[in-house]
Amino acid sequence: DADDFSLMTRDWGSPVTTHARIGEMGGVQGIGACLRADLQTGLLADEVEQGNFTKRKEIYGVNRYIKKPLKPLWLYAWETWSSDKMLMVLTLAAAVSTAVGIWEASHATEDADKNGWIEGVAIFAAVIIVTLVGSVTDWSKAKKFRAMDNEKDEKFSIIVRNGKEIEIPNADILVGDLVVLRTGYSVPTDGVWVTGTELLKASEAAMTGESRGVPKNFKENLLLSGTEIVDGEGLMLTVAVGPR
Repeated sequence: DADDFSLMTRDWGSPVTTHARIGEMGGVQGIGACLRADLQTGLLADEVEQGNFTKRKEIYGVNRYIKKPLKPLWLYAWETWSSDKMLMVLTLAAAVSTAVGIWEASHATEDADKNGWIEGVAIFAAVIIVTLVGSVTDWSKAKKFRAMDNEKDEKFSIIVRNGKEIEIPNADILVGDLVVLRTGYSVPTDGVWVTGTELLKASEAAMTGESRGVPKNFKENLLLSGTEIVDGEGLMLTVAVGPR
């Protein structure tokens, strides 16, 4: 009911306060009760049978991130040029050289050299080429990173709902879902350890820089989205999805 769901609105951002709140809520068992999730069978049958999980999504959101559109190429070009003082100096020099060359050509006698402006134009061309090379490189990198992010969104995980193991897209995992953890699996959401083998470890190198696997058990019970299971297997209860 509404009272059950109201207990789901918690801030899981700080590991220190999170450990304290897990204790306040009666450990993982208490959290499971608050989230209307059985620690063996997952989300309860009444919700699973309805299938839309509207209330749960309204309160805790979905496991998707709002992505800003890629910056246009012209903006990368502007940033490349404006961040390089040498390019700015060369642009000024080119402008002065071109202007002087044009003025001299317009006032020169028939026998005088009227091509002095070409040097300024050549400098302009060099600045444009350098700017385009730098901006296109940055733009291409941004496109590749966005493609990698999209691939992550398309990954699947195994969860337990109403006692059944099912494979679903990471974007469809909800708060309260039981996520199956196995060696080589990426952790798709923030969660709390429910059960696991003694060898269960997660690599948190992407988050903390720690290269060694961190044991996960009833004491070290927080699992963070984006980390990877490097040994063992187990179950975790999802407590936060997406940007929350």
